[in-house]
Amino acid sequence: MNAATPNLLPVTIPEYLEQLRRALAGADPALVQDALYDAEEYLRSEWAEHPELSEPALLASIAGSYGAPSEVADIYRDTEATVAQALRAPPPPPRRSFLGKVFGVFADGRAYGALLYMLLSLVTGTFYFSWVVTGVSLSVGLAVLGAASAPMYGYQIAKRLEQVGEGVLAGKQSALYPVLRNLESAGLLESFIEPSMAGPPRRYYRITEAGREVLRSWCGSWNETRDFVDHVLQGTRL
Repeated sequence: MNAATPNLLPVTIPEYLEQLRRALAGADPALVQDALYDAEEYLRSEWAEHPELSEPALLASIAGSYGAPSEVADIYRDTEATVAQALRAPPPPPRRSFLGKVFGVFADGRAYGALLYMLLSLVTGTFYFSWVVTGVSLSVGLAVLGAASAPMYGYQIAKRLEQVGEGVLAGKQSALYPVLRNLESAGLLESFIEPSMAGPPRRYYRITEAGREVLRSWCGSWNETRDFVDHVLQGTRL
């Protein structure tokens, strides 16, 4: 049996996009279209910033920051599911009696399941990882746009986070794009498209009033969590 041929690094942007399309075979057509659009915007914006690079050199340089086509395909599938779940508010269970209203949370099996998952995940590190990837990605995306004086497109947001948020986007920058699209679907961002001389039209994002309210809420929750952790650690001997 012949060994599988490794997927070689593309040397042109159309080749990169074709490899990405193949890696997303079987995915939702809308997700495939978004991934291809976002990738081309990022690649051509990066090339416009570094015109001294040849196309093969450009693609080799972004493999570590944006990701190879197969990595980007995995990121879109995983991030789409994770962020969509994080933004979906669960329906509250009915409370028919006074005792049910007071103690209903203890009668809700989902509460015990969530608590058990959290405790187990704290041991394995899954809870921390999921919270960082989902919560931080969502909040920093809103925070950058909340502080911006004008709408920004995906490449600008990624580079802004790269400048001010060292370690925040420790993974691939391609993960930012599906986060932005899910924030828009949730009504926390709105977008519009403008032509670009560097490549395809660019999708610009701006925060909505609902997004500002959510950002204020998340900032408050973050501050409370930070204060609690600081309080606990003050009594810990290292």
